[in-house]
Amino acid sequence: MFLLKTSKENWIASFFKSSDKYFYLMKKADYVITCTPYLNRIAKEYNSRTIDISSTVDTEKYYLKNFNYSNRQIVIGWSGSYSTGPYIKLIEKVIQYVVPEYNLKLLVIGAKKKYIRGINYELISWRSETEVEDLQKIDIGLYPLPNEEWVYGKSGLKAIQFMALGIPVVASAIGANHRVIDNGVDGYLVKDINQWIDSIKILCNNHAKRKEMGENAREKVIKRFSIHANKNKYLKVFDDTFKNKL
Repeated sequence: MFLLKTSKENWIASFFKSSDKYFYLMKKADYVITCTPYLNRIAKEYNSRTIDISSTVDTEKYYLKNFNYSNRQIVIGWSGSYSTGPYIKLIEKVIQYVVPEYNLKLLVIGAKKKYIRGINYELISWRSETEVEDLQKIDIGLYPLPNEEWVYGKSGLKAIQFMALGIPVVASAIGANHRVIDNGVDGYLVKDINQWIDSIKILCNNHAKRKEMGENAREKVIKRFSIHANKNKYLKVFDDTFKNKL
């Protein structure tokens, strides 16, 4: 992104980034598509023809999770990448408390190493071939984010992926998460350690609540964040662009 932020885990990317190229491309583009209101406001400074379309998922590929628990251990989980792996450490104290307190299993997908101390948990690599299958092992999604400008450009895709599978998510109350999640309806938006713990506790102690919120989440994704729900927005961009070329 134009802020040129790179993590230590992805340091090589810094060699290929230049803010000038982003602004140049915005100015020269026939149309600019962004994925958050924050990015859209910036794009409009360089091009009047912009549109904000959230990240989307294929809800046929991301199908509803089977909620047949059979009294098994509840799994809380995080999914990301090498560069975002450190984000899980933002809620280290939360995880260190809830895992033993509620006898939970923690599954972390895509991080380079284990960032949570004092807890035995499963760390697996992200693979496109098994992404949906791996995510469906999770009962409660975790989506912690730091309060920094870089995050305002993130579209909440990880939350959307959880929600598309019918998995309720507990997420930091920041940026695009506010338009992805309705607090208490299809997930929880939290601001501090106590809200993280309380939200996870509610979902751990109430299977019916997890199922209801997950179904609400899935319904919202189908209506607002699916490929099908947004295809006409993309088609309109192409139509408008071609018309202006005539």
